Order: sequence, then structure tokens, then C-alpha cells
Amino acid sequence: RSSTFAFVAGAPPYASAPRRGRVSAMVGRRWRLWIVVAAAIVLIAAYSSFLHEQLPKVLRFAAGLRARGNEPRVMLGLFAMTTCAAVVAVIPSGSVLVSASLVAYVYGFWGLLLAWPAVTLGLSIIFRIARSLQGFSKYSASSPPACLQGSTPQAIIKGSRRMLKERPKRTAALVTFGFHAPFSQFLLGWATDLSQVDDLPACFLDGFKVIIPIFKGMALRDLVDIMTPEAERGEGEAVVRPPTHWSAIVVKLLVVLALVSVVLVAARAVKRELAEAEELVDEGVATRSP
Repeated sequence: RSSTFAFVAGAPPYASAPRRGRVSAMVGRRWRLWIVVAAAIVLIAAYSSFLHEQLPKVLRFAAGLRARGNEPRVMLGLFAMTTCAAVVAVIPSGSVLVSASLVAYVYGFWGLLLAWPAVTLGLSIIFRIARSLQGFSKYSASSPPACLQGSTPQAIIKGSRRMLKERPKRTAALVTFGFHAPFSQFLLGWATDLSQVDDLPACFLDGFKVIIPIFKGMALRDLVDIMTPEAERGEGEAVVRPPTHWSAIVVKLLVVLALVSVVLVAARAVKRELAEAEELVDEGVATRSP
């Protein structure tokens, strides 16, 4: 049977056992790859079908919010939604991107004044939740749960602990800005003794990165305004809109690319500084060891 399988897989029946094993493993990897590709195609098709059916409803809902944007309950609801999205984003899910884009669709650039404090509050809540869970959990800062035992979380902890003692506010801002902010806040709340007061500037500074989805939402609003005739805007037709041109969308997308580039450059600089701090810690441990 093994000779027959090896022949079908592409190896001659007289091939050695290690070779037949390598061929079998290669065939297994190819099958897994094809299964993953097929599953991705099915998911993309299902998602496209969902958007085709639900996107008009979503746009009508967003147009209704845009028409009632001056109502306090709409402002409060969008603020609460963005805050909750920042908390949920401790597991990368794109929730902040969706919520901030909706805020920008309703208020334009002025939505930054609503989304920035909301994200700042959400990050502070994550830090507070992590610190509270640490107090009630069986785990400790020296023996964290499995989600914090990976190489990246441990490298962040090792590189930042010494810096936190010397310059806590700056170090918290660097760690939060250089890595995934919600998870960084959970890490700082669980594995360090950083105070909430020293952590607040980091949350405030990182909240400014919400300007990227704000510009994306503004570009989406301009695109909808261009593609949708004035007579078909439903509840949003009462909103006075200045004429929009394709050039405005291009400018906003260029601004997004520029902001993303700045964030990536800053994140690389932060990671480099933390790596140097980690090397200093390792050297210090090696020096003290007999």
C-alpha cells in the first residue's frame, strides 16, 4: 500500500522510506494549502454577497445618523460605540477602524474631537481591567497567563521594565505607540507596576492615531456623495453638503498614506529602542551571574 501511495504521489515504488515520507509530507502540505485557498474564496464570496445585500441598508443608516448628527443622543451613542470598540480591539478586529470611520462619515474631520477622547478612554479602561484582573487572578506578574508568554510580550516586558523605573510616562507612551495599543495597555496593566496616572498620557497620545480611520471615513463620505444623486439620499438629503470632487478623495487618501508612513517609522524607532534596552538587561543579568 505504501508503494502504491508513493507511486501516486510522484515517487517510484522502490524509493527509500525517508524519501516516501518527504513526498507524503509535501502532498499533505499541498492539500492543506488548497483547502485554505478554497476556504478563503468561499469566505470572500460570502462576504461580497453580504455586502451587496446589506451595504445599502448600512449607508441609509449612516445617512440618517448624519442628518441627526447634532442630536445629543447620536453624539453620546457614537462616543460610547467608539469607546467599546477600543476595548474590544484588545484582540485585533478592526473595530476602531469601523467605529471611527462611521464617526467621520457623520461629522467629517470634526469627528476627531469625539473619537480621540473615546479611544483614550477605551485604552484607559483596558489598563484598569488588566490591573483588576491581576489582583483577582491566580497568575502573577512573574508568571503571566498563556496569552502573555509569547516571545513578543516577553520582549516588551523585559525591555520596558528598566525604562519604566527611570521614565515611566515616556516608556508607557513608547510601548503603546510602537505596538498594538490595546494589547500593550493590557500588558502594561498586568505585568508592570505602572500607575494609572503615569499611563494616561500614553493613552492620550496613542488616541491621536485614530486620525487615520477618520480620514478614511471622510474619503468614504466623499465617495458616497459623488456616487449618490441628491434626490436619492433619503434621510440625509436635509444635510447641506458642499460639492465634492474626486481630487478631494485623492488628497485624503494621500494624507492617510503619509500618516501611516509616519506611524510605521515611529513604531520601528520605538522597537529599536526597546530592543537595545532588552540587550542591556541581558548584559546586566549575564554580568551578575557567576
